[in-house]
This record gives sequence, structure tokens and C-alpha cells, in this order.
Amino acid sequence: MNWLLIILLSLVPIFFPFSVSAEEQNQFITLINPIRISRYSSDPVKSLTNQYSLVKTNELSASWLLTYDTFTYPNLSSVVKTFDNNQDIGILLEVTENSAKAAGINYNKTDSWHRSTSVFLTGYSQADRIKFIDFVFNKFKAEFGYYPTSVGAWWIDSFSLDLMQKSYGVNANLVVADQLETDGYTIWGQPWEIPYYPSKNHAAIPAQTKADKLAIVNMQWAPRDPLNGYLSPNNLRASLYSTQDYPTIPLSDDYLEKLINLYAKKNTNSFGQITLGLEGDFPPDSYLPGGQYEEYLLIAKKVSDQQNIKITNMQQFSQWYQQNFSISPAHLIQSDDLLGKNIQSIWYQSPRYRIGLVADNSLRTLRVVDFRSYQNNFQEPFFLSTNKQLDLYIKLPSVIDLASFPTNPVELKNIDFKKIEKNEDSYLIFFDDEKFIKLETDKLTLENFGRELQAIIPESPYLKITKEVDRLIIEPSAKFPYDKEGLIIKELNIESIHFLKQKKAIAVMSLTSILIIILVFSVLKIAPKKIRLIPIIFLIMAAYIPIQNWYSTNSENYFVSQAEIDSLITLKQLQGKRVLVLDKACLQCNFKTQNKVASLSNRHGYINKISNKEIVLDKKLIESHAIGLDSFTQLEKEQAKKYLKDLKVDYIYLTKHEEYYEKLPYSPGDLNVERILINADAEIWQVKK
Repeated sequence: MNWLLIILLSLVPIFFPFSVSAEEQNQFITLINPIRISRYSSDPVKSLTNQYSLVKTNELSASWLLTYDTFTYPNLSSVVKTFDNNQDIGILLEVTENSAKAAGINYNKTDSWHRSTSVFLTGYSQADRIKFIDFVFNKFKAEFGYYPTSVGAWWIDSFSLDLMQKSYGVNANLVVADQLETDGYTIWGQPWEIPYYPSKNHAAIPAQTKADKLAIVNMQWAPRDPLNGYLSPNNLRASLYSTQDYPTIPLSDDYLEKLINLYAKKNTNSFGQITLGLEGDFPPDSYLPGGQYEEYLLIAKKVSDQQNIKITNMQQFSQWYQQNFSISPAHLIQSDDLLGKNIQSIWYQSPRYRIGLVADNSLRTLRVVDFRSYQNNFQEPFFLSTNKQLDLYIKLPSVIDLASFPTNPVELKNIDFKKIEKNEDSYLIFFDDEKFIKLETDKLTLENFGRELQAIIPESPYLKITKEVDRLIIEPSAKFPYDKEGLIIKELNIESIHFLKQKKAIAVMSLTSILIIILVFSVLKIAPKKIRLIPIIFLIMAAYIPIQNWYSTNSENYFVSQAEIDSLITLKQLQGKRVLVLDKACLQCNFKTQNKVASLSNRHGYINKISNKEIVLDKKLIESHAIGLDSFTQLEKEQAKKYLKDLKVDYIYLTKHEEYYEKLPYSPGDLNVERILINADAEIWQVKK
């Protein structure tokens, strides 16, 4: 009888699989350890040995991303070669002076190795990116006998990812989670803290179709608190509320456990995942038993055992993800405030948009803190061009962004959050008085909110809004208003404009105009009334055709980037009428783009066209800088402040491209201005009244 029972029990999992088994396959903690040589690396070999020892002792899988400097460091590769089969070895694609020299490219040396133009591939031309990637991958293969499938850096552009996927079979990438102006890096607008397939045009945008998909799974480093990691509850940086930096606040390890449970458990989603790990360039003592790294591992293992969550490396998770999803699935994150307040944070994201909601039942308010559409034709600002800025700005277009614009909240009052239900492929968020929001992959519908909500949702070219009496249907745009080539305008070239300003040209044009007028009046006086119009038309055509031919011959196309257009769309939505713009061309500036950059060519009509603001041109206040072409203001501090006030402008608009950038003299306080927008190609400063 006992044998029969044993046989029957052994057959149960085959015919009636436990839900626990299914849970283990779609809930993940992915361990990733980036390894570099830095000023903290007192003994890199010992640090790596200690770190791996803790992983091995706890029988865990992990990915180890090595910079070129680490796997060519004496004896370090020998340690890596002793790793067991649960470990995934990949490349941390950071550029250093040593690796650039070895690869045969010019290193962008700055005041620090971690500056974006130095360390990231985007700081180098496409030709140099190809050269560096090929060199490092082949060196890796020579050392370990194969090409890696996992890579990472705080940012890798889509051009480089596409190259690595096609040439070397890379299918997993580590990227830093959303952060706003933290440590010199802004990555802002990705799906909030979840893995996704990036678009071929932009690595921060999830692909909408198989055709525009990179077959690489982006996993996010240092996942953040969905509420406090977006809007800090105090004067601390919001990015500190993360799996990496919570001890510095300080918060206890219970906080880390809450974050793991929040993201690694699938809840109502098709899966759950969180990335954990620790950089490997700290002193060896950092990885001894009893230290912070072991504490990370023990907490991860504890949650894994309690919640049936699988601990994987990058390769294992990427393989599972690609087997289960051809396009990134929609994902909803719902959480109570992890610091204990009576607040609900809700994030929904699909390949078409992301939206962040905060429901505070103690105040009876609902805020839309973040809302942006994912536009698959929006191209990375440094896809073609090189990033010569010290800082990195990867910022996606938004409709609502409370972290960037804290003075413009979208808030409903006298409303209570009730619950969230999943309904097939959509989510329903219920509030009191039969109000609810329906979230679908390509749109959201707001029911029974009345006209109050209709009045505060901003109009935007990124949305299609259908308004009814008790219903608001919002469809995020799948396309940016201008394609990835940006806005192309055709105008006279700089040489022709310069010619037209000369006294000789003015005299010739004046004389020609006088002669035409004399001829017209002569015709009117001599010709019979019935046929006067005919010779006049011939005269006008005779004058127009050569002028038109001259204009076409001496004109060329100018380019305005999508990132700059996005900044002008934002400017249009702001109050105020007048904007100050630099009246100067950078004649010696280099362009990687097919056409010259309009702003650097002193073309500014597009600013008025897109922003609908009056343009005030200026040569005295705004400074411009490029390699060997610096231009400084001659105004003293107090003069500059008075000069700006006398101009009576509401905003100052600055542009930048590759090595060229514009800036204001003196500090913002000295000029009484405040920066309200910055992205890869532009800045907007508001003049305080």
C-alpha cells in the first residue's frame, strides 16, 4: 500500500502541476556584478576571489560583467576561469584610457574617468564604437574561448547594441534604472524598473513590433522605490531610494526586502523580476562574510525561498524572457508607500506608454506624476552624433513629468482610491463614486470623472484625446510628430547671407529695384490700358526667375533634432511670450549629421514656428563654446542682470550639439533665472519676475 501511495504521489506533479512550480518559472532575482578597476581597487584579484566565494558558498547563479582592464589584469582571468557553470561571464562596456589606447581610438580625457564623454560609447564616433567593440569582443574570446552574450554599462546606445547583437549574438544588456541628473547621468523615461526589449532607434524605448525590436533584454540596475524613488520625500536625491543606495539614507535591510518582494513577485503580471548585485571595484574586505554584499545575497536567498522566486544570471533570465515574449508585455506595479504613509503608488507601462499615479487617501487626492508616450520613430540623440558633454542626457518626451516640472501637478481632489482589478488584457483602477480608469496597451479610458479631469489633462501632440460627457479616452501617439531625420528647413547658406549684408550687395539690390520700378511705371505710361498687364507680368517674371534661381543655388538644408523639437514643444506649453536666443553662427563647428544644425548656423525661425513664442536675438549675454571657439560675455555681473531685465524676456533658450554648447554667464542666482528643462540638445531657463 505504501509503494502504491508513493507511485501515485510521484505522478501528481506530471498530471496536476503545482502552482508553486509555475511560480518558480516566472518570478526572478537576477544577480549581476559589474567588475572594473578603479581607485578603490586595492587588490582586484582578491576582491573578485572574495566576491565569488560568497556566491559559490550560497550556491547562486550570477553574471559577472568585466571591463577590458579587468580581464587583461594579471591573474584576474585565472580566477574567472575557476567559476562554476552557474556563472555567466560578460563585458562591462566602459571605455578607459587604457582600453581606448589598446583598441586604437583617441580617448576623451576629462577631469574624471566617469564623465559621460569619456566612459560611454556614445562619447565616440560610430566608427570608433565599431572599432572598440570588435577589439574588446575579440580580446575576450582570445582569453575565454567564446564571445559573451551579456553586456552592460550605465548606458549603451541602440546603434552599439544592434551591432553587438548582429555580430556577436548578445541578447542581454544591463542599463541603469531611471535617474534624473544623478552623478552626471540622466536616464529618464524607460519602463519603470522592469525588463524590456529596446527599440532599434532608442535603447530607452520599448519596441512596439518585431520589426523595430532589438532581440536583447534590457535589465535595470539599482531599481528604485516606485514612490520615493521618483519624488523624494525630503531633500535627499530620489535615486538614493534604491536597492543600491538605501544604506546611505540610512534605511534598514527590511527596505531592501520590500523592494525585492515588490518587483520580483509577479502579482497580477505575467512575470516579476529585479536586478541585484554589487560593483566589484571595492577593497577585498567589502566582500568578506558579514559584509554588505553577503547581506544582499542572504536577503535575496531568504526571499527566494519564502516566495518561490528563482535566482538567475542575465543569460538564464534573457533566455526565459525571449522564449515567453516576442514583444514586451504590459506591466503594472502597485505598492503602498514603503516608508509607511497611507499612499498608493501605481505604475502602468506597455510598449506604447507609461503612466505613474499617486493616490493619497489621507488627503483624498489623485496625482498623475508621470505620463509619456513611447514613439518608435524617436531616435537617440547620440545615435549618429557623439556626446561631447561631460554629462549624459537621455530624456524621453513627456506629457506630464512632475519630477522635472514640480510646479505643474495634475491633481484631482476629493477622491478615494479603492482597488485594482485585472480584466483579461487590461487593468481597472476603481475610485469612489463609480469613477474608474481602464488601462489598455494602446490607450486609457477615464470614466465618470466629469469635466474636472477634462480641464486639467494638457493638450499635447503626443496624445489623441477624445472627450465625452463622462468619459475621456486618451490614445498615446506611436509616432513623434517629426521623423528621426528631424525638421529639415531650406534657407540661404551662411555665405549668401553674409554677401547680402555687404554694402555692395545692398547697393546692387537697391539699384535693381529702382530700375524695375522705373520700367513698370514706363510700361503703365506707354502701353494701352488693355495690354498693360501683359508686359508687367513679363517684367515680374523676368525679375523673379533669376532671383529664384539664385536663391535655390545658394540655399541648403538645415537640421533640427527631435530632442530639440521636444524642448520647443515643452516651451510652447509654458506661459510667457518672449524668449531670448543667441544671434551667432558657429562656422567652424563639425557636424556628424547629414545636414548642418540650424541653431549652429544662426537659423532661428523654427523656434518661433514650433514654440509660438516671440524670438529676441542677442549677442551680448549668452556665451558660446566649442573647441578653440570660445566666446565670452563682456558684461559684468550687475550689468548682465540689468541687461537681462531690460530685455523683458520670459525665457532663455540655449542649444548644444557635439562639442558646441551655449551657456549663461554667472550663477542662476546672480541672474535671477531658473533652469526648467535640459536634454541632450537644449536648455530652457525661466526668468523670475
